[in-house]
Amino acid sequence: MTEVVIHIGTPKTGTTAIQQALSENEELLDRESIWFSKVGRHRAAHNDLANAILRHGKAHRFYDKFFEEFDKIMASQKYRMVLLSSEIFSLIRPNRVLQCLPILSDKPLKIIVYFRRQDQYVEAFYKQRLKNGRTVIPFSEFLESRVCERITDYNGLLKGWSESFPAAVIVPRVYQRINFTDGDIVSDFFELLSVNLSSLSRSDVERNLSPSRDVIDILLALSAHFKGSDLRKIFRKAKGQNLPGFSAKEDLFTLAERQLYCAKFDQTNKTFHQTYFPQKPELFSPPAQASRDQRAMLFEADRNRPVLLTALLKAAFDLKAEKN
Repeated sequence: MTEVVIHIGTPKTGTTAIQQALSENEELLDRESIWFSKVGRHRAAHNDLANAILRHGKAHRFYDKFFEEFDKIMASQKYRMVLLSSEIFSLIRPNRVLQCLPILSDKPLKIIVYFRRQDQYVEAFYKQRLKNGRTVIPFSEFLESRVCERITDYNGLLKGWSESFPAAVIVPRVYQRINFTDGDIVSDFFELLSVNLSSLSRSDVERNLSPSRDVIDILLALSAHFKGSDLRKIFRKAKGQNLPGFSAKEDLFTLAERQLYCAKFDQTNKTFHQTYFPQKPELFSPPAQASRDQRAMLFEADRNRPVLLTALLKAAFDLKAEKN
């Protein structure tokens, strides 16, 4: 019987690389009897489908198209698997997914999901939302938000999916290179699909740049004068200039702050570890000091800040001029 596989993210766990590889290898997937569903797919991800479910429930515009495609694929008996991939699925209440795609409960279902250590996840998630104009609050406020509380509840996420789809096989993975097949997220994911890795075609993935702390501070200051969608345009205008210090990872916490934040999850992560990864000696690697000298990093930041400010202000003024 044909199995349905849903890759639900989570966000910032190599989803862009996975989805690009899926799109580039559709012929391979077809040879491997895997149907990479075309309904609600924008480029390489099913974000249109997931967003439609998130925003419109059962009234989503892909409802009839999905069932029509699904019935056609099942009737062909050609495919061993139907595949959906969108990190947005992890942000939707699973019972809503069930209401909108009830056919999923009638078929063998597998749910693949990757998890990062919570401090790394909230930092990357916040940066993604801010650069896309989805939030204009400081990081400290985001950490206290209901959104942040919900996305870091890993036990709650998997409990919701298992309760809504009790017959589903849930495949949780820890997003750390040491855990990946060949140390590579794409190889790891394709192996979960039982695809021959030697036939896999790969190309360079466009970097999903995360704004540095300085860029975030400037965008937050500009938010008093520009709406979120305009901040997104300002960020995109500036990012193509390859400015020093424009992009950075893991720079919103100090080490002490990071350790303190991780400690909040000691008990829930212990449950998560015992429930889903009982064979692993350690769930996540503990926070560690940055490999680069802190003073050198601060010196670089001081030197780069005027350049970043000038570029982002110019992008803002250019956008203003385009509108007038």
